[in-house]
Amino acid sequence: MRESRNDFRCRLLPLAGMLLALLFALTGCARSTEGPMYVAEFIDLDIAEPDEFNGEDIDFSLCGDELYYVTTCMEEVQSGKDSYGVRYQYDVYYRRLGEEEEARRLPIELGDECLDSFQILPDSEGNYFLAYRKSGWEEEEIFLAKFDGTGKRLFMCQVVQKKYENPGIRMNEMIAGLAQDKDGNLYVAAKNHIYLLDAEGESRGDVCLETETAMDSISAIACGVDGSVYCVMARDMYRIDFMDCHARPVGKVPPSIGMAPMSETKFLMAGRDKMTLYHLEEDTVTDLVEWQDCDLDTERLIGFTKQEDETAVVLFYEDSRVRAALIRETDGKGEPRQEVVTLGVVQRNESLRKAALKFNRQGGPYRVKVREYWDDTAGTEGTLQEGIASLNLDIVSGSCPDIVNLKYGSLESFAAKGVLENISVFLEKSSLKKEDFVDAVLGAYTVDGRLLALPSTFSIKTVAVQSDLVGAKTAWTLDEMMELVESHPDSMLLEYATKQKVLEFCLEMNLPCFMDWEKGSNSFDSEEFRGILEFSNRFPLEDTLELEASERIALYSSGKALLYPVEIASPDKVSYIYESFGWKDVTFIGYPTMDGSQGHRMDAAGGVYAIFSQSSHKEGAWSFLEALLDSEGEAVMVYAEGFPAKKDKLEALLAESMEDPYQTDPQSGKTVTDTQGNPVRRFTGGVSYLMPDGSIYGRNSYAPLPEEVDEVRTLISLARPAWPDEEVMAIIREEAAAYFNGQKTLDEVIGVIENRASLYMGEK
Repeated sequence: MRESRNDFRCRLLPLAGMLLALLFALTGCARSTEGPMYVAEFIDLDIAEPDEFNGEDIDFSLCGDELYYVTTCMEEVQSGKDSYGVRYQYDVYYRRLGEEEEARRLPIELGDECLDSFQILPDSEGNYFLAYRKSGWEEEEIFLAKFDGTGKRLFMCQVVQKKYENPGIRMNEMIAGLAQDKDGNLYVAAKNHIYLLDAEGESRGDVCLETETAMDSISAIACGVDGSVYCVMARDMYRIDFMDCHARPVGKVPPSIGMAPMSETKFLMAGRDKMTLYHLEEDTVTDLVEWQDCDLDTERLIGFTKQEDETAVVLFYEDSRVRAALIRETDGKGEPRQEVVTLGVVQRNESLRKAALKFNRQGGPYRVKVREYWDDTAGTEGTLQEGIASLNLDIVSGSCPDIVNLKYGSLESFAAKGVLENISVFLEKSSLKKEDFVDAVLGAYTVDGRLLALPSTFSIKTVAVQSDLVGAKTAWTLDEMMELVESHPDSMLLEYATKQKVLEFCLEMNLPCFMDWEKGSNSFDSEEFRGILEFSNRFPLEDTLELEASERIALYSSGKALLYPVEIASPDKVSYIYESFGWKDVTFIGYPTMDGSQGHRMDAAGGVYAIFSQSSHKEGAWSFLEALLDSEGEAVMVYAEGFPAKKDKLEALLAESMEDPYQTDPQSGKTVTDTQGNPVRRFTGGVSYLMPDGSIYGRNSYAPLPEEVDEVRTLISLARPAWPDEEVMAIIREEAAAYFNGQKTLDEVIGVIENRASLYMGEK
């Protein structure tokens, strides 16, 4: 490779201006800054996402300009008079990226056994190396085979065989990559191992990389320009010494899905959010481009490579199709310019990213860029609390994004500072009107007559209890809740009722009662707050119940657990409580409050958005929020759980949910009944959850009855906001732990909480 091609950032393709102007018109990739920029050409590869439930699968390998993939199909075959077996079919395909020719099938036959996790690597002589895994219940085997261009197998060898003493907890070793060095030696990467073979397939040992967590695995492996093989695991890059079977750390890199060498000392690195250039000698990283600036859907990235002309290639799924993005750098001359609107969120939100992607691809004068204050990728630095603090600091300091998601912020504190725009002003000029939105939603986000934020979807956080314990009332006080506990000494308050969990339960709707943002003061040194800490201290320090998830649910059926905190984000959640717990009557009493007011908390399920009052792009900010909230915009938020904030959409959802609530016999058309003659609920689906104890809990969903939908409507009308500041809550958790562990007295802990909260409120 010529030296002039070594630096990706300094390259100018011939005729780049004319070609990329045409490219922009075809792909919709927007421009937002002066000077050099990256543009993307999107290619639909005519490959559908496999149907995994029917035994289909697909594995991809990117090698420069070439794409290889192996498709798997499964069919049931009769193996005897009354017995059946499974037969697999594998097809290996090849296509050159950037060319219009369709993929062609390679003449490679793999038999009909159960194989998976394929990786393909071509050599310079027209042959193909193919690594794959054969997985059984008690063991796993990895194989490497070499085929010539006619499909003739030149050799096949077993790379490794692993046996498991406890197959139920084994870690599947998916093949992460395949590489060949300048001497023809082969490197098969799986989990944290690299298996070494010579050019003839003879084993020469293996390299085991030390992991920090059980989830660590090799994410990229490639042969460098110097002929050595490099790999990445977590945030470390290694050079593999074949002769000594050793991996030498060479530097720190961002978490990557792939890498491609640019020169002997430079590597292109593809991360979840951006492409960077790693300088090996200096051990430094230079950011090149964020994927969202190229309108790339980043939810499901598959692979990364670099073509011969140094075009970067990202393979990804979008709308159940496989697409490739060919990403090039241009000088940016003659490209359309757009006004950039930034949207600040604490952590990654794929639904929001998709909404911004849809908005940007439509073109227009504005472009949205999502700014995330906390990277929740495993192994990255920083915490959620630090991300929240950083966003809040930007809001009050005047350097806030144009739009902010207030999921972790306190509307009351921001309203007191006057940093949020009155959205009513924009609604007056919009096709959307206040009357279009649910009254309770408008009320929740209105402060002193100013509508300061709007959610796209919302949910209701409340507490369910058997009616015979509390009657039919819809609200109660903290004292009444504590009296219920006293009168049922043999029952637990709620599942996982630890000191910290009970403390958070009691403060769910009450934390704002101890904070006065107008005066910048707090009242944590009060009898009410002391009482909450003392009550919480009566419970276990840790959850010691060794129960399966289904057994925990049975606690409610038997009355051993009193209160069931629940987030109602869909109408069927009410029917789930009736069906699962077997309660004859359910009262949604809400969280206990200091004064007995309603304790049903309205929460923004998909995020609640506000416009920064000092933004210089207010019209652009509203343009995006309008698209997000109107009828068409809601379609891009399909991944966000919750009720629509618009009245017509909410009523349509509720009406649809209770259609045909009972099962119907397909032949007779009559309602199906159980052994007691009661109609059987219509099953609408099921989901599984990983519980805190490590067990899997499955929740079935049933169509709600009209009276249950009426309960949902009532809860929506009663719901109100509560803004428990996350940073103050973190202070309380931290300091209360010293009291719960007996390290500090109640007075000492109260004093520290009050002082720390005062400092925090003063800073804000």
